[in-house]
Amino acid sequence: MGMDWRWEVGENRGMRYIRNGEHKVASMAALVTGGTKGIGYAIVEELAKLGAAVYTCSRNEAELGKCLQEWEARNFKVTGSICDVSSAVEREKLMEKVKSEFNGKLNILVSNAGTGSTKPVMAVTLEEYKFVMGMVGIDNFCVYAMTKGAMNQLTKNLAWDRSIYTLQFNSLFAPSTDRSWGCTDTIRCRTLPVYPSISNNDRTKRLNAINQFSDSLGTVQSLRGAVVRPFGSFVSNLYTKWGDLDVSVQLDNGLGNSASKNLKKSLLRDIMRTLLRNGVARTIQFIPNARVPLLIFEGNYHNISFDVSINNYLGVMKSKILLWISQMDERFRDIVLLTKEWAKAQNINDPKSGTLNSYSLCLMVIFHFQTCEPPILPPLGEIYGGNISDDVTGWSSTNSERHVEDVCAANIERFGSRNFRRRNQSSLGQLLVSFFDKFSEVETLASEYAICTHTGRWERIDSNLGWARTSRSMIIEDPFERPENAARTVGPSELRTISNAFTDAYNKLSSSASQYYRDRSYRSCPRPV
Repeated sequence: MGMDWRWEVGENRGMRYIRNGEHKVASMAALVTGGTKGIGYAIVEELAKLGAAVYTCSRNEAELGKCLQEWEARNFKVTGSICDVSSAVEREKLMEKVKSEFNGKLNILVSNAGTGSTKPVMAVTLEEYKFVMGMVGIDNFCVYAMTKGAMNQLTKNLAWDRSIYTLQFNSLFAPSTDRSWGCTDTIRCRTLPVYPSISNNDRTKRLNAINQFSDSLGTVQSLRGAVVRPFGSFVSNLYTKWGDLDVSVQLDNGLGNSASKNLKKSLLRDIMRTLLRNGVARTIQFIPNARVPLLIFEGNYHNISFDVSINNYLGVMKSKILLWISQMDERFRDIVLLTKEWAKAQNINDPKSGTLNSYSLCLMVIFHFQTCEPPILPPLGEIYGGNISDDVTGWSSTNSERHVEDVCAANIERFGSRNFRRRNQSSLGQLLVSFFDKFSEVETLASEYAICTHTGRWERIDSNLGWARTSRSMIIEDPFERPENAARTVGPSELRTISNAFTDAYNKLSSSASQYYRDRSYRSCPRPV
């Protein structure tokens, strides 16, 4: 089971799992420019060894022909053509050939070809400067260093801009290699961090904890072939350093999300016995009768609390969508983390004591961003119109996630294009104060209205039978599991405490220093002009 799997983080706000020595590229199509020598040659060989179909190019016809013969003799699926990638016309021709070779499919692009000038910086001409800046430099002087800095920033921007399509971008720097040195088997490189995390040490600790948990399940016969997948705030990048780790053990048995509750309970008992036997966990708590059966424990080596579930595809998809939402506007993540800190300090972020869970707080921030003027976020029904909880029924780990990703990516891009000229300019301070203002009367509003992020509006409770039939003090509809109430644990007295906390925060922040903004109706959030 988990013995062969490792989690690694690409700091561009994403994670992936890899299988040792396999990397799951056997069915992929790859283009590697400059693949006849040095690092490019090593990358072509590594991809080909792993079973990928590789296309490469070189300016040197004789060198390319020799390499293609070598690879053919080793039964590698490698093809190639002559191309000078410094020429826009030749790059267009190259892509047409790749498109024809792979029938329009390309999974991996390694932009490896480069050039450089060995002149001192003051001797570089304008034409040489433009030429080197247009490609990846390979000299030891200032223009080269500038291209490296530019590649760093380009990688960050690409990772941010294209992240909703689940594309990964990494900038890899390595020392020069020469095939005659025997340096083609191992490329020692650095992955560029392209998104700041709360703490790199904390992130690494969590990834190590996931790997350790996965390793501990390697001997569990009933979990052979399963994969451990994190989800929740860690994946959506909305976590704090003391937050729990949510992980789902995804079964490789074709049952998908439809695995029975009894089966899930049985597997969690197997996991509990294994953790106790291996001594990797303490304070283990099994909660079989929860809506989603859970196993909660704290790891002995990393002191991180785990919430373990089985085949929690709904949780995985919720986390992904929240990640994409956080990428639509950088202020969202900041306000969510600020709100979590504040709510914890006010003792209103504990569902066990009848107050709000972190997911409800996150939905309240989404609702606030939806109801600003102009809106920062769209109604979530415009991102994904279906009900995720219905759509994931019967899923396996591979057959439907891509569809949801494609739908969400297209709709998010459409919203961004539509609102490009109407971007809300509110500062974090204005958004935070207006957030407290908006929910300062939540106790009164909650008696008649539900917070609905699917529509982006306060909705009357009596308009929905699913809400009207339930006993509740406060309704925050789960947009991915409608009409479930994400705030179902909130009691009447706790709702008053919550409402008072919002009112008190708003009053404290509405000092004379913020009078300027309040007098201009910053409840609706646009920056005053």
